[in-house]
Amino acid sequence: MSGIPVSEYRSGEPLFVKGHQAREMYFIVTGTVELIDGSRIERVSTGGVVGAVEFLRQIPYTTSALCVSKTSVIALNEDNLVEFLQSQPQLGVILLKSVAAQVPGAAEGEREVQREPEQKLPQGLMELFPAGHPTPEVRRPESDEEFLYAKAVECPVCGTSFSVLSIRESRLVTKQVCPDFRVINENFEPLWYHVWVCPSCLYAQSYNQFEKIRSTATGKISGLQQRYPLKGTFQFSSSRTLKEVFLSYFLMLRTLEMMDAPAVQFGNTWLRLLWLYEDLGEEKWAKQAAEKALKYFEEGVMSGVRSEAEDQRLFVIMAEICLRLGRLNEAMRYLREVVSMRGGNERYKRQASDRIQDLRSS
Repeated sequence: MSGIPVSEYRSGEPLFVKGHQAREMYFIVTGTVELIDGSRIERVSTGGVVGAVEFLRQIPYTTSALCVSKTSVIALNEDNLVEFLQSQPQLGVILLKSVAAQVPGAAEGEREVQREPEQKLPQGLMELFPAGHPTPEVRRPESDEEFLYAKAVECPVCGTSFSVLSIRESRLVTKQVCPDFRVINENFEPLWYHVWVCPSCLYAQSYNQFEKIRSTATGKISGLQQRYPLKGTFQFSSSRTLKEVFLSYFLMLRTLEMMDAPAVQFGNTWLRLLWLYEDLGEEKWAKQAAEKALKYFEEGVMSGVRSEAEDQRLFVIMAEICLRLGRLNEAMRYLREVVSMRGGNERYKRQASDRIQDLRSS
C-alpha cells in the first residue's frame, strides 16, 4: 500500500469515543466498524471512512466507533494525509467520495444509498422456526430510539465483544399492568429488546441474565455448540424486524436447552412469545405458546424451590394461561392456592381473590 502503517484492531476495540477531540480519521482496509450515537447504530465496512467530518472540521467526535470484527485501518492525520493521497490516488478517490457522502446536507438520494439493506436471515437459522411459523417483516418504530442506548458487551461463552441496544428503564411510563403481570408501556414495547444474541457463537439470553451465566454452563454450551453448530450468523439490523425478534427468542430457547436451564426459565420465555403472538393476532401460535408455557410452569412448581411470594406469582400466571386455554376449573384451583397460602404477598392474595370474584360473576 503506502508507507503509512496499517493498524490492527480486535473485535470489541474502540477506534474513538464520542466527545473526544478528533485528531484522526480512519480508512477501513478490512473489517467492520459500528458508529454508535445513543440508540443509533450505523455500520461501515471495508473501503469506508469514519471520523472524517469531525477530523476535517477539527471538532469532537459526534459518535463512538467500535470494531465488531477483526479490523485493519489506516489512521490519517495532518502529518500523513497528503502522503496518502499522493501515494494512493485510487484509494484517495474512494476516501473523498466517502467523506462527501457524510457531509451534512448531502443529497437525499446519496443518503438513501447508504441505508442498511434489508437483512436476509440464513436458512440454517430459519430452520429453528417450527413449520409454518409467521415471519413478519414489521419493523420497530423510529420512536423506540428515545428509550434505547447502545452499549458494548462481551459474550461470556466465546469472548466476542459486540454492541447491543439496552433499554433506558427510567424513561418507561407504565400504562397498564395485565393480570398475568405483563407491563404495557406508553409508546414502547420492551419485548422487542429482551434477548441479546452473540453474533459469533449465537449464545442468546435475556438482557438481565446474559452476563450472569456460570462458568460451568459456558463450558457446556461451548462444547454443544461445537458438536451441533448452526449454519449462519445473526445480528439485529438497525431497524430490527419482528421476524428477527422471534428468531432471537428461539435462539434463547436453544441456549436454555444447552445449559439445562430450570423449567421456569423456559416457561417465562414461552410466556413472552405468547404475548408477542397475541400482539400479532396469531391465535394459533398464541395457543401453542400458552400450552408450552403452562407445561413448563407446572414442571417448575414440582421441581423448583422458591419463596411463597414467588409461588403465588407463578400460580397467578398459570391461572391466567389456563383462562386463555378455556380451562376455568384449573384457573380457579390455582387462584385458590394463592389465597390459601400462609404468608407470602398480600397483594397477590388480593389480586387472586378479586380475580375469583370476577370469574364467578361473569
